[in-house]
Amino acid sequence: MAKRERSSDKITSIAAIIVAIAAIGISVWQGMDNRRHNRLSVRPKLQIIFRADPQGDAGFIVRNDGLGPANIKRFDVKLDDKLLDKVSFRAVLDLARIMGLDSLPMDFDPIVNTTTILPGDQARILTFLKGEGSNMKLVLDSMNVYLSRIDLDLEYESMYGESFSTGF
Repeated sequence: MAKRERSSDKITSIAAIIVAIAAIGISVWQGMDNRRHNRLSVRPKLQIIFRADPQGDAGFIVRNDGLGPANIKRFDVKLDDKLLDKVSFRAVLDLARIMGLDSLPMDFDPIVNTTTILPGDQARILTFLKGEGSNMKLVLDSMNVYLSRIDLDLEYESMYGESFSTGF
């Protein structure tokens, strides 16, 4: 009888250890899955888009289609693979000058390494505005000539420090 009690105590002890190990394993797995979910739920997704409307504005915008804020780390404007300027707003103005469009009404948001673009928001990289003094045909013709020669490279991070890049 004593042998049978010891045997059942051993089985109970082993079963308790197995249950404890399984609980720890499930807990670790759940924590990792929760962490992955949290990162995905605040991941930014930036897109650089060229928009042209013959009856409206024309230009480049960057839009955050993701779920979290995007912290800009680097923004380069290149023409024919040559970096125009280290400072984005000067590079954008140089680009407009080279394209012969610097005398037209334009707007841009300075995109620097401290810029944050929130989900659903957008920033104007360089937009030529319709209105008095504008010539949208000239803008569109010039864009057609230069579009394939322009490189816009943007590096950004999520709030968790994950790095991403996009370009045009």
